[in-house]
Amino acid sequence: MNTPLPRLGTATLALCLAIHASAAGVPGDYDQRLRTFAAQKEQQAYVLAAEHKVTVAPEIWEFFKTAKAGEWKSATNQFHKLSKRLGQNAGEKHDPSVGSTVWQTVLEVDLGAEQLLELGPRFVELLVRDLTNGITDGAILFGGTDVGRGLPTAFSASHIRGDPFFTVTQNALADQAYLKYLQSTYGKPLKMLTEADSTAAFTTYVEDARRRLEHDTKSPNAPRQIRPGEDIRLDQASGRLMVSGQVAVMSINGLLARPIFDRNPDREFFVEESFPLDWMYPHLTPHGAILKLNRKQVAKLTEEAIAKDRAFWSGRTKQLLGLDFAQPTSMKDVCSFLKRIHVERDLKDFKGDPEFIRQQPVHQVYAKLRCAGAGVYFWRINETGKQGDLLGQQRMLKEADHGFLQAFALCPYSPEAVFRYTNLLISMGRWDDALMAADLAGQLSPENAAFKDLKDQLNQLKAPQRQPNPVPVPQPLPKLG
Repeated sequence: MNTPLPRLGTATLALCLAIHASAAGVPGDYDQRLRTFAAQKEQQAYVLAAEHKVTVAPEIWEFFKTAKAGEWKSATNQFHKLSKRLGQNAGEKHDPSVGSTVWQTVLEVDLGAEQLLELGPRFVELLVRDLTNGITDGAILFGGTDVGRGLPTAFSASHIRGDPFFTVTQNALADQAYLKYLQSTYGKPLKMLTEADSTAAFTTYVEDARRRLEHDTKSPNAPRQIRPGEDIRLDQASGRLMVSGQVAVMSINGLLARPIFDRNPDREFFVEESFPLDWMYPHLTPHGAILKLNRKQVAKLTEEAIAKDRAFWSGRTKQLLGLDFAQPTSMKDVCSFLKRIHVERDLKDFKGDPEFIRQQPVHQVYAKLRCAGAGVYFWRINETGKQGDLLGQQRMLKEADHGFLQAFALCPYSPEAVFRYTNLLISMGRWDDALMAADLAGQLSPENAAFKDLKDQLNQLKAPQRQPNPVPVPQPLPKLG
């Protein structure tokens, strides 16, 4: 039997969410702030259920009750049981009383709870500051990772009112239920997506994928147009194109993120990247721990922007690791340092934050953030070359190298940091440095067979006569995607 909805009368969403941020306690009281957020999201869930006329599983209200009490471990356990009723995995059935527009309110509370449990209040506070610092009032943040979406959503003054900014995840735009949720939450202050937009984006992607698949089939010796990790096949019986996998989903999400950007020209945009979206790159500039999505394409990164980016990350890596990246630093020295603290567990002369070394999830988060910024420089290596700006190209190469080295130092067993950096090192002919990275990653994460495969491939590809490429070409390693 379902728990009945309360009588809302003519209450609007804004009225239901009248709990002001000041009730959340002092800024550093993240437990209390999250409990207040859970209460706000519960009220939003009631409004959404009434608006969309959906039946809500009683276990969802039990989840909110647990979250409001601050019993975060129990709440996350309840969430994971509920998530099995979404029907997203083999053998699971979709329960509409769970997988409706209301689900997003549950997910957003769980994201905050998971990060508070995993990262701890101290690093949650640091990351909230790093992720939100400098975002202008009324702007739109495309949050990507669980941290990049979860923390700004849970710990802004009011996610629902967009105070001080609006948070949208680019990862779920292909989900119809999420689009309905966005329309109900932000449809008045922002121009959001419609079901027709979703249909158009899916059709555009499928037509393009079909064309690229036909090219690869007819021209097997030509460079492949189907991207690594893109699972596309033609069903011979029906003639339908079957698409699946993260690359395909994120391609559709990218097509849907663009109209949000285009239809809100009076808003500034910022990005916490989970998966690179090609159309964004010409618009991106570094912005502290995240990226700014500029309204106009940026022809060239200014010296001021590069200097600010270096200053931020040099400060953060010095704080966390005790490494001074403001000075020239070699791969050999970085690997020696990382081996000492991670393999030998020798912190005798360690000048960073010992708590950071013990918090592996925080390693991954900061490496991911640094990789995204370094990726902007990486993309611009070839773009500046196309413009005939050889000095600019070398500058972008230098900044990409610097950024990926910092990402690797922050988390030397991060697959993204390792593979993106070794890709760059190979293009520069720095085989020994690439091998050092792969070797250390394998030592720190022996269960990850991809690191062993990477090291084997590097040994096979390395040749004494091979010379450094004068122009690095961003390409994935063969067979690694």
